[in-house]
Amino acid sequence: MTKLNQTKQELKVFKSFAKHYPCKIEINSIEKRYPPEPDIYCKLVNGEKISFEITECVDNRIMKKWSDYKELRNLIKTEIQNLSDEDKQELRKKYYDASILVIFNEKFTVRKKEKSIPFLIKYILSIPTKNNLSGEIEIKSIKEIKRIFTTRTRGYNKVPDIDLPGIVTDFDEYSLKTIKNKFSKNYQSDNEIELIIYYYYQHDITDLNKINFIKTLDFIKTIDFIKENISKTSFKRVWLYSYSNDKVLYCF
Repeated sequence: MTKLNQTKQELKVFKSFAKHYPCKIEINSIEKRYPPEPDIYCKLVNGEKISFEITECVDNRIMKKWSDYKELRNLIKTEIQNLSDEDKQELRKKYYDASILVIFNEKFTVRKKEKSIPFLIKYILSIPTKNNLSGEIEIKSIKEIKRIFTTRTRGYNKVPDIDLPGIVTDFDEYSLKTIKNKFSKNYQSDNEIELIIYYYYQHDITDLNKINFIKTLDFIKTIDFIKENISKTSFKRVWLYSYSNDKVLYCF
């Protein structure tokens, strides 16, 4: 990400976060600042000046996996859409009430996985109706695919439900790494400083709206570290914020 794009993203995220702040922030007062100052300067409606250091928590390895995951899912959908009407009808007939989970062999590149998708759909279509329609489907002819599982949903799908396993990441590990990095730095400001760690993409990997991070202890190491070390830093308060879910996950 370029510096300009990073600045635009940080300002966009901060303006979204601002409505959750306990004291109302004057949106027109928000300014981007540069080191050694914290990233954001603004004023509260009560006239108080305040600064925020803001940074994204992102694991580039996980984001690469997520990008590949989305690409493969989209290609599977496109391949089904491009089937002949006869093949679509046959697919619905066999799998109208099934959920099909495809597990790729991770030793192959994403490009090789992509090339295997037409053969995957043809293979699923070729399975005799009376065989292998529930549980694990044996597949040896496509080396890029490790296994296929089918589960009966007792519903009716207009389009067969063919999907990939979700991606899981350790939010605590990367949050802690990001916060340790910020806690180790010094900032120059005449105002109180608060730290915002935000999650811009991870909401796609795990549905943040359905998880209480504190209760499930997903951030337990991060929270313990904040509590034990914040008094040694320039920060008055630390926020964990999901931008895409527009939700404050934690504040101390």
